[in-house]
Amino acid sequence: MFVIATWLVAAIIQSLLSISNIFALPVSDVLTPNVIRSVLTQTGIGKLFLSQFIALGIALLLATRMGTAHQARTALLVVLGANFIPALGGHSGLAKNHELAASTMAVHLLSLSIWVGTLIAMTMWFHKITLGREVAAHRFSQLALFCYFAVALSGVTNAWLRLSGFSDILSSRYGQMVVVKVLLSITIGYFAYLNRQRTIQAVAEIRFPTRLVIGEIILISITLGVAVILARTGFPTQDSSSLPSLAEQLLQVSVPDGLTFVSALTSFKPDALWLIIELLACIAYARGVQRLKGKWPVKNATAFAGAILMLTYATSGGLGVYSHIIFSAHMIQHMMLALAIPILFVFARPLTMAKQLQEANPEFIGPIDWYVSAYQSRFWTFITRPMNLVAFSFIGYVGIYFTQVFDWLMSGHWGHVAMQVYLLTYGYALMWSVIGIDGASDGVTKTQIFLLLITEPIHIIFGISLLFYNKIIGEANYLIMDRPYLQDLAHDQKVGGILSLVIGETLIAGTLMYLVRVKNKGTHPISRFSEHSP
Repeated sequence: MFVIATWLVAAIIQSLLSISNIFALPVSDVLTPNVIRSVLTQTGIGKLFLSQFIALGIALLLATRMGTAHQARTALLVVLGANFIPALGGHSGLAKNHELAASTMAVHLLSLSIWVGTLIAMTMWFHKITLGREVAAHRFSQLALFCYFAVALSGVTNAWLRLSGFSDILSSRYGQMVVVKVLLSITIGYFAYLNRQRTIQAVAEIRFPTRLVIGEIILISITLGVAVILARTGFPTQDSSSLPSLAEQLLQVSVPDGLTFVSALTSFKPDALWLIIELLACIAYARGVQRLKGKWPVKNATAFAGAILMLTYATSGGLGVYSHIIFSAHMIQHMMLALAIPILFVFARPLTMAKQLQEANPEFIGPIDWYVSAYQSRFWTFITRPMNLVAFSFIGYVGIYFTQVFDWLMSGHWGHVAMQVYLLTYGYALMWSVIGIDGASDGVTKTQIFLLLITEPIHIIFGISLLFYNKIIGEANYLIMDRPYLQDLAHDQKVGGILSLVIGETLIAGTLMYLVRVKNKGTHPISRFSEHSP
């Protein structure tokens, strides 16, 4: 609670200093209600500050009433959200490749906050741990190492976007500071790794890991110091060809010069946030397969690999590139995120794997337990209720596309990401409940088939409506993009409707056939938590 309160005070002070910097006036001259209200409600940076104040206020309120692990996790999510807010603006908003700049900034801030947060937790509570001290230190070391690489790589990538080429590295002050930061990070990271190895070996015999904590503080302090200097250093002067286009300035999206079948398959514009999520998921699943010592079915691992590859293509690959600027490509992405990818994730059976790993090592609470408890939370229970899933399906089709919500979400990078998260979360909850092989049910029930059949008409009506809808969905945004191909927006919208029907109905029909076949055979999918063999 004290840390959150300190953070809130520091954020308020930072906002006042920023307002003073914007108006080039002393702080005392801008400390008036009218000026502060105008900046916080009418400017982009002011709205970000206000959003962060609200998030930190909510986190502080939750911290004062925190008494259970569930409440602690909720407060943690709110705090991470508050830390994520600066990634929506700042220097990342000035980059030509805004999507990559914004996502790398988000990874940079979140990784750094997790690193610092776990260090504070180690400092405050390590001496109170009586059982599993070695496990706690080892987990912290692994987490800190991962955060170190995430902070370093995201920072270097974000800085590189400000440079027009290799010549700026040594010829500009900004490039020189980037080199200094990289060399410092490598050197300090190496010594910090050696320090962790020596400390962890003797952690069971000491009361408090002073050496480990001091080493981490030094590493973080130097990293943050160089980062602050770098943030206050001006970017190299860019020529007109490197400046953001109108679409990049207003919609934060880059428009490729051309569209071919090859470019749609091979284009790649990394979204750092999604790539980090996919990397963590791969590491966790691969370690689970390894710990089960070859007993995990290959078909489940294959389904997981297919889901990750498809998710990468949909968010960072060719589909992710063109879905921002072509409605028909966006509809393919919608079908993949809401249906195809969730189906594969369900057949990967991650919950069943987690339960088996949990039963094999019940001594210590860790990430596996948190993952399993997420399925037992009130949030998951709420979103997987049949009527709620029907409502979410209606929102995902009608509520988004036939209202102003679509225009609003497509007007910025993070709006598009929010839509992707919604579709993937809703789609996974629906397919998890319908297919039922990963803990949702003990067999194929009438409720599962009913749920699939009642959501299918919503999808059919949506696809047909796109064919005959006279208004162009997202027209204002697409006109700003001014793409040199597929300029007939009405025709592209009809193509999107056809693709939605073909892809969506094929996947739904395949799922229904699977359920009918399983029910007719009188067998049921493996789903019980207590099961030991996959």
